[in-house]
Amino acid sequence: MRFIRVTAEQHGERIVAVDDEENTVGRIEVFPGHDPRGAVFHLAAIEVREDRRGRGVGTALLKEAARAMGRVHRLVFDVSPLLTPDASLFITRFGARYRWLEGSRTPDGRPWPECSCELDFANPLERPPDMREGEAAEISVLDWDGPRPIPRRGVSYRGLHSVLLPPMDREVLDRAVAGVPSIPETMTEVLSALHRHGYGFIWFDRTVYGGRPFHYYLMRNRMAL
Repeated sequence: MRFIRVTAEQHGERIVAVDDEENTVGRIEVFPGHDPRGAVFHLAAIEVREDRRGRGVGTALLKEAARAMGRVHRLVFDVSPLLTPDASLFITRFGARYRWLEGSRTPDGRPWPECSCELDFANPLERPPDMREGEAAEISVLDWDGPRPIPRRGVSYRGLHSVLLPPMDREVLDRAVAGVPSIPETMTEVLSALHRHGYGFIWFDRTVYGGRPFHYYLMRNRMAL
């Protein structure tokens, strides 16, 4: 696999990944900017061809983008925490930091779970100690009944909590919401409640729940630190 760089809009970089037969297998677009902490790059797009997903193309594209960014080491963008492949790439592999965005909505005004993401190539989030088997499910703030999330009652908002999620890319999420339209509202309610009680995202990883592969966000009360 090799990369082709071309100048994109706003003085950014468009990087295309091609295989040995010169077929495009993915692309990423970044452009420079500033925030209150200084120079950053913004992620405009990242795509991997469907038949090449899960084979390291996304990781390679982000590493190539980091090289293209030069001395600027922060990449920022918004992402839905419901998309587990994104969290696996950004948090688990690169130590990105998710921060809940309160009040995000769809164009038609419905609540929508959204986070800002900062991928700091020079200072990645530290991986916490591994959890014992089953612990992520025990401390979850919700359960799942098939495709339906069910918030647990009597959450203490003390100590560590987790948020369980089944594997969901964009296509799977769209199908799930078509079958259970309340998923975005329920997940917004759960994550917003954690945010109001001072909780933030500290990691993302895989687990097993109900005998099936699942994922979880690990959440910590930052006001208790």
